[in-house]
Amino acid sequence: MAFRAETERMLLREFREADAEHLFRIYRNPTVMRFMGPPPDRLEEARNKIIRHREQYYRQYGYGLWAMVLKEDNRLIGRSGLLQAEVEGKPVIEIAYLLDQGYWGQGYATEAARAVLTIAEKQFKMERVVAFINPQNFSSIRVAERIGFVYNRETEYKNFGKVSLYVSSFKNA
Repeated sequence: MAFRAETERMLLREFREADAEHLFRIYRNPTVMRFMGPPPDRLEEARNKIIRHREQYYRQYGYGLWAMVLKEDNRLIGRSGLLQAEVEGKPVIEIAYLLDQGYWGQGYATEAARAVLTIAEKQFKMERVVAFINPQNFSSIRVAERIGFVYNRETEYKNFGKVSLYVSSFKNA
């Protein structure tokens, strides 16, 4: 059964191939992607990425990146979810969120991230989730702190170089 969750204003659901065009448009905005990895160069590449993600995450783990869709008009405005990652060789679960620039400053990223964190704890019984954030990405840091993440330390992450590691733990909550 396909994943689906609701927040007050959004539906979080698995990506579909039909979402590729909207997601590609978001990825092509250099302001949105400033602190992210390189975006797909072509629409077909974005579509293939969605297909691969479905195969790798949804089928294997039951979670992954989900489409953030407004309830009021069914518009895709971003993505948020959970990913497999590593910190200094140890496996961790990473929370990720990315929002179309036209929706910044309206609480959507916080709303989605809070829902993802609740899903991680309640549905997937995770004990800890981390966030890798560029130290200059103040908006993302604010989102993480609003939902209870605490700064842990600086670390190296993939091709991003030094990032700030934020941690949210449910074990002692």
